[in-house]
Amino acid sequence: MHFEAAWILVITALVYGIYGVTSGHFKRNLFPVSGQRSWQAYWAVMRKYLRRAPPGDEQSYNPLQRLAYLAVIFILFPMMIWTGLALSPSFNAAMPWFVGVLGGRQSARTLHFFFTILLVIFFVVHVTMVAMGGFWRRMRAMTIGGASAGEEESA
Repeated sequence: MHFEAAWILVITALVYGIYGVTSGHFKRNLFPVSGQRSWQAYWAVMRKYLRRAPPGDEQSYNPLQRLAYLAVIFILFPMMIWTGLALSPSFNAAMPWFVGVLGGRQSARTLHFFFTILLVIFFVVHVTMVAMGGFWRRMRAMTIGGASAGEEESA
């Protein structure tokens, strides 16, 4: 069952990756582009973002979110997929170098567990930050794309 769930992760990641590149989501929302503030400027204002976000700020990512999402999207999930494939005996038989680069199956297993722990930590912190930022407001922004009419009028 674990192996089948992994393929759901791979397919979802491919769809998200293709969407992120073709729609410009990664460039617009995660990577700083020329003309925008540099990473140094983002780090200078990070403290205010560690507190509760002001109403109407659901559509932008602060520097800590950008860094965390970039790490999850481009480091943690790809490494989870790579180390997971390295644990498969049939994949190991077809491409032994794939496992050798990681230092063998036991090293791949250890790395797979380590990346799992990092993803669980990301998930817990992510849910905690959503709760601290106004749970219902953030959930509406993530699921249906904005605040309710009553919140917009009061903001």
